Amino acid sequence: MQILEWSDTRVRFKINEIEDNITSVLDYDDFTDYRLEIKFADDTLLEIKGTVDDTTDPNTVYFDIFSEYTNDKQGTFTADIWGTKNEKKVRFNPTTIKWKVLNSVKIPDGVQNNNS
Repeated sequence: MQILEWSDTRVRFKINEIEDNITSVLDYDDFTDYRLEIKFADDTLLEIKGTVDDTTDPNTVYFDIFSEYTNDKQGTFTADIWGTKNEKKVRFNPTTIKWKVLNSVKIPDGVQNNNS
């Protein structure tokens, strides 16, 4: 996935439980919170708390990556999704997620629209 620097982005993940090759719906009541841990190319670490909305999209966790988090963070970053259960962290994604922050379009100072 690619996101634009200085843009608000909402990502969502459907999380299922797999045991003995059988997939089932994750019991959200088993976990106290969900976290998206991001490591940017400059080694900055960011932890974003997720929200669950079972009424509109069951089995989905949402994470909001706000514009200020991506300021001057162009390049590749990695992420992992964690849940907290009885004070123990459980990793949900089997492999580390790789994304990219793209440079924003910047308008130079002094540029004007002369179409009046």
